[in-house]
Amino acid sequence: MVSPYTRRRAVVSTQYNQPGILRTIELILGLPPMNQMDAAATPMFDCFTEEPDFTPYDALPARVPLDELNPEPKAILDPIQRHHAIVSAGLPLESVDRCPEDVLNRIIWHAMKGSEAYPVWATRGRERP
Repeated sequence: MVSPYTRRRAVVSTQYNQPGILRTIELILGLPPMNQMDAAATPMFDCFTEEPDFTPYDALPARVPLDELNPEPKAILDPIQRHHAIVSAGLPLESVDRCPEDVLNRIIWHAMKGSEAYPVWATRGRERP
């Protein structure tokens, strides 16, 4: 079996945006544009070929265990991560747009950036509570 990583792939350099995606979907479904934005958008022609490639590929195994739950907060050694775990457990994540934006952004920032300082521009002139 040939791996997709050994087959030669074309690189698409065309810049696409959300209206371009919508325009592409409209063209695939044979629908007219809904407004001027998607009518003027660049369809994603470069991303498709005339003939599909049915060559099988080798799937890579997951690098993050998908069956593990987050540890209990008391098992987290980093005090900031422990605090964020406790705060996260109380956030209304089951509802759309109910979480305090700044709190959630700081939790995600620390999870991704570690000890790197939270950017001043992201505070919108507010100090951390």
